[in-house]
Amino acid sequence: MSLRVPIVVFCLLVAPSLTHARRPSAPATRPNAVVDSAATVRALGHGEARKGALAVISEARPEDRTALRRADALPALLRLVFEPQVPFPDRVLAVRAFGTLANTSETAQLVPLLDAVKPGAPAGTAADRALAREASRVLQRVGPAALLRPALEATDPEVRAIALEAAGESAVLCAALSDPWETLRLAAVRGLSRLPGEADCLAAALDDTSPAVRGATVGALGDAQVKAAVPALRKVAGDATGPVLVRAEALAVLGRLGDFGPARTVLETHLDKGGIVPLALGSIAALADSKEPADRARLRRVLDSKEGAVAARAAHALALLGDKESLDALRALRTRLGPRHRDEVDQALEMLGVVAAGEADPADLDDE
Repeated sequence: MSLRVPIVVFCLLVAPSLTHARRPSAPATRPNAVVDSAATVRALGHGEARKGALAVISEARPEDRTALRRADALPALLRLVFEPQVPFPDRVLAVRAFGTLANTSETAQLVPLLDAVKPGAPAGTAADRALAREASRVLQRVGPAALLRPALEATDPEVRAIALEAAGESAVLCAALSDPWETLRLAAVRGLSRLPGEADCLAAALDDTSPAVRGATVGALGDAQVKAAVPALRKVAGDATGPVLVRAEALAVLGRLGDFGPARTVLETHLDKGGIVPLALGSIAALADSKEPADRARLRRVLDSKEGAVAARAAHALALLGDKESLDALRALRTRLGPRHRDEVDQALEMLGVVAAGEADPADLDDE
């Protein structure tokens, strides 16, 4: 019976108008349900109902968020956030809910939570550090980057990593590539990936001691369009001792940077002698970025691959390129592939405006 109490209390607070003559209204978290904002805010003050109310706020639709703000949900959430007697899980949820409702300037009210990780501050508890992390995530997502700048010196590496990404400054991010914390180096890689034209330093991270950092760097170089990294990426793609998936990603990124030579070589080898499937898939992704007619012809040849995954991926690439010349080959491929890969070919045919064999065109079906 005691397990039912929180649900009952929350329903009484959020739906106070229930009567014996009326069926209970649906839970406020149901899609399209109307949130009783005043009752939800009242529920924040009751331990048994609080989690339900916090869930309602975090999942609120834009129109409900406006009503919740008018009902003073933000001050009520802040009281929970900064009240040490409130259970720690509820304080965490309150920070997240606050981030759902707050506008950019209002997020500054969470900044005091970062005091626990300031240099020279008294050693805080694990809960203090966790709340600082939650606050920094809200500030990164909603607040102005300037509010997180002091956190670049935080004693907690995760808070520093969040502040680093939020900073978005190439000089700061490049310097962090040599930070002793892997978490910080990964954050720097992610931040630099969003700075096309300012991320030439990123290529150096391909030599990082951490496999995770090296792997993340490969994709980031493509996102940031660091063309100067082509020689280093070629080295990664051609390293027979390196992780296969990282080599495959390097091949795909080289294509994004306009270097298709390695991908062409891999596919020729694959067709001639077979080869490692992930490398072939990375090469197909590279040639999908090529405008050269000869590369479309190469992809058509790949439809003959004995590896179903490779042939199906080539079909998808040709569809992305709008290659109508491959239609007959795609139909033939569909008949020889098993169901595991046939769906990808069907999608390719659909992208090219063709209904796969055995399927009816929806336009030809009766309304019944």
